[in-house]
Amino acid sequence: MIAKILSSSTTFNAVEYNEKKDERGQSELLVAKNFGGLEDNPSKAVFKKYFRAYAMTNTNVKNPQFHATISTKKREHDFDQLAKIGEQWIEKMGYGKQPYIIYGHSDTANNHVHIVSIRIDENGKKISDSFERLRSQKALNEILGLDLSQQADKDLKKLSAYNFSTMAQFKLLFEHAGWTVIEKDGTINIIKGGETQKTISTDKVNEIIFRNRAIEKDKVAKKTT
Repeated sequence: MIAKILSSSTTFNAVEYNEKKDERGQSELLVAKNFGGLEDNPSKAVFKKYFRAYAMTNTNVKNPQFHATISTKKREHDFDQLAKIGEQWIEKMGYGKQPYIIYGHSDTANNHVHIVSIRIDENGKKISDSFERLRSQKALNEILGLDLSQQADKDLKKLSAYNFSTMAQFKLLFEHAGWTVIEKDGTINIIKGGETQKTISTDKVNEIIFRNRAIEKDKVAKKTT
């Protein structure tokens, strides 16, 4: 599951985007909260008016819209599950008391939700966006109970059993498993969620490569005798 922060905006165009999807039958409004009771009769006009009222309390924030998505692999989570996850996630990101809306989208191969809120609180204070993109996936992993460092260890053990014979093949195995791989200064960093989850020395990987080559060479020799 992936959380992604999308572009900010001065005009709250994310409301327009989601409502148009709704009109086409490609999305549905799942959650509307903290609109002072107006969420009982939700509409595009209500949402945008409420967001703009908040925005007027701090005109120094040029792009007050907060817009994010959370997507699951194919249909592994339904929209009720994604809405609950989205509400927990927005709380962790510091927007739980803000007016916010969550739309479910079914127009791609992966179920996903769009979350729209505002970066200014009711007192005119800007909500911190420090390391926001990094925090977004970390918060989602905490909700899901995922420990990426443990997953990196498991994948290393699993992928080390493959018969790769070059460093490029080793990196490709991890990339296909959803990791980012960066080699630098004699180490290989296995990255996900914007953080290095596992560091492996190139010497260690080369040991596995040499072992695999020796095994393959032995197999060839046995076939020719």
